[in-house]
Amino acid sequence: MKAARGVWLLEERGLAFPMTLFVLVVLALLAAALGSSTASGLEGARLADWNRKALYAAEAGVEHQIHLLKEGSPAYASGSVGGSPPARYQVTRVTVLGPSGRCSLPLVPVRREITARGELVQGAAVVTRSVQAVVEICFLGSSPQRVFVEDWREL
Repeated sequence: MKAARGVWLLEERGLAFPMTLFVLVVLALLAAALGSSTASGLEGARLADWNRKALYAAEAGVEHQIHLLKEGSPAYASGSVGGSPPARYQVTRVTVLGPSGRCSLPLVPVRREITARGELVQGAAVVTRSVQAVVEICFLGSSPQRVFVEDWREL
């Protein structure tokens, strides 16, 4: 800044460069904080998505086991669900329960508690979820007539 007579004031000489450096440092720190926040948000969203896919795989295992029970198969269901990364499911337990009385004669009840585990593996990361359901299937001879899902919960 010039004084009235055209002479530069000594106290303002060279102030633009340090101010510019200060503003650049502040902007760099803000950019680093924003980048870190965005990266952690993306990681959280990825893990939530994997958790959801593992849960859906466990639910697919229960549904597959219900299908096998309707066919009269004693096998435990296992398989995989597509996607990237793919998830897999495994039925870990099928327990015989007494009838609940939902099937009326001449239907014959088959009541089971099904526990299935879904897991998603990506490198060293493994996300596992489990689902348990109580199901009663009403048969007429060997033909399934009705399916009642009495309870369905995540473990």
